[in-house]
Amino acid sequence: MAEGGTSLGHIVTMARARNLEGPWETCLAIPILTHRPTDHPVQVTGHADLVPLDADAEHPDGDWDGRLRRRRSGADVDPRTEVRITL
Repeated sequence: MAEGGTSLGHIVTMARARNLEGPWETCLAIPILTHRPTDHPVQVTGHADLVPLDADAEHPDGDWDGRLRRRRSGADVDPRTEVRITL
């Protein structure tokens, strides 16, 4: 889940349910990920997803990775060409 708008206040949160129709419980460790209020060059982090990875020698049962959208900020970034990029 994403909260905080689509600007510098953006954060990643998480919820769980035993059924897709709910009821849903919000994770108490909020935010899961954010760069607010920092001066980190990567900002507007949000819209994260967990992605299952294929099993390999290091992780024989498979593993999970996270993907999220972000935007760079700073004097060297041209807002006309900087787009949100999935990491």
